[in-house]
Amino acid sequence: METTLLSSSWRDWLVVGSNGAIGSELTKALFLECSRKSDCSLHRIQHSHGAYASIARKLVHRRGKVRRPLRLLFCGGKGGFSLSRESGEEQREAFRSFCEGLDHLDDLDKFIYVSSLGAHCSRIQSTYSSLIWENEQVVRSAFGRQSLILRFPSMYGYNQRERRYHCLVGVIVRNLRIRRPTAIYARLETRRNYLSIHRLAPLLVRDKTGGGLLDEKGEVNIQSTVSLSVFDVCNHFFRAIKQRPTLKLVQHSALDEEHHYPSALAGAKFCINDPIGEWVSLHWKRSAPSSLL
Repeated sequence: METTLLSSSWRDWLVVGSNGAIGSELTKALFLECSRKSDCSLHRIQHSHGAYASIARKLVHRRGKVRRPLRLLFCGGKGGFSLSRESGEEQREAFRSFCEGLDHLDDLDKFIYVSSLGAHCSRIQSTYSSLIWENEQVVRSAFGRQSLILRFPSMYGYNQRERRYHCLVGVIVRNLRIRRPTAIYARLETRRNYLSIHRLAPLLVRDKTGGGLLDEKGEVNIQSTVSLSVFDVCNHFFRAIKQRPTLKLVQHSALDEEHHYPSALAGAKFCINDPIGEWVSLHWKRSAPSSLL
């Protein structure tokens, strides 16, 4: 795991989980946006997952006595829907302690928590869903109107390490490149909401008249305009690169076969048109051996 302090002349950002598929793209987008306005510096520390609280305190202390506003972006979720109950309880208590330990930071003007839209779509009481719901409640209780909860759908990106269904698009690209079938832990008709973190990150950090999305408060459900089945995703691949992914159907659980309909969730929405074929075509040309083109 990695935590990064981004310092500029007008605001500092502390990103917990800045090395993950989501955190790395958000950190890069924040750095580019801040660099347009002033000089910026980055301080990164790699550490174990359980050490993020102490590392965050160390980086905050590094700021010295500056009085610039500080925003904290937490992208440190771990485990996904396969999370064990014991690990979930441990992570929940660590997160609660971390949030309670920030009450001395007078210049902390916002706590932004990257949450899961899928955990709210699911009707099955999994350990991961419970962890997400309870972490959101901790953020509301600790920071009130200084908090923002961003609920992300199934994000995809080329450098993702996960192999499970929620990262299906990026995993298929990687497996096609190395001529390996993609294991599918769901039915072909199971519908999920997919969104490229590469497309989303610049939209999140972009300044707009009247304030950007990161200036919002409360909860925001971020989603693609259209949910897709596994079969739909494969069709996008065929139209983009004229190849159909090789799938290996694996015995699935009730959790894996659930449809996710984020449009049915209450609350503020931020919808993005995300043509998967564009991303697939771009990264296939960049990553595939010439013999596969």
